[in-house]
Amino acid sequence: MGRKKTHGYSTDPIYPVWLNMMKRCSDPNKDHYERYGGRGITVCQEWKDVATFAEWAYANGYAKELQIDRINNDGMYCPENCRFVDRKQNLRNMSKNVFLDINGERKCLSEWAEYYGVNYKRAHHWYSRHGADYTIQCFINGVPDNRKQVYCEETDTVYDGIREAARELGCDYTHVSHCCHGDSKSHRGYHFHFV
Repeated sequence: MGRKKTHGYSTDPIYPVWLNMMKRCSDPNKDHYERYGGRGITVCQEWKDVATFAEWAYANGYAKELQIDRINNDGMYCPENCRFVDRKQNLRNMSKNVFLDINGERKCLSEWAEYYGVNYKRAHHWYSRHGADYTIQCFINGVPDNRKQVYCEETDTVYDGIREAARELGCDYTHVSHCCHGDSKSHRGYHFHFV
């Protein structure tokens, strides 16, 4: 009796990527099946063949440090809907994330926090306490505050809010805010307070 013919990919680094993708969509015993196959995510017919998937993967930027990502998180695994991204980008495309639209651009909360230089925990607090509209306004205009203007002793300058002071002096928004609210004495050698 002869040996069973195999696909020849079992030692290829792409094989576990393919196998995990297949199991997430078809094996109810697989971790997180409920987020994939359990909600109707499938693998296209052509990718059920590991050789076809491997050919696509290597032609489309696969590298060991990257992960497969579905562009439309509700769509299937197929060439038109997949790409390879780093872990940080992949985590930003998860269905459980909070997404906000600002000036016609859609990003997850952590991405907007990074873009505006706001601590993620602070941004999450805004969202969980006050909702999307308040969070967007805080990103764009800073936190509403009756004592809006900020004075920096070292530059002898009054700034129109924490955001402007942080931006002009290359400081972190959250640290400037802590100084203004009396939670910290200084940040990067600057002393701030509301006026």
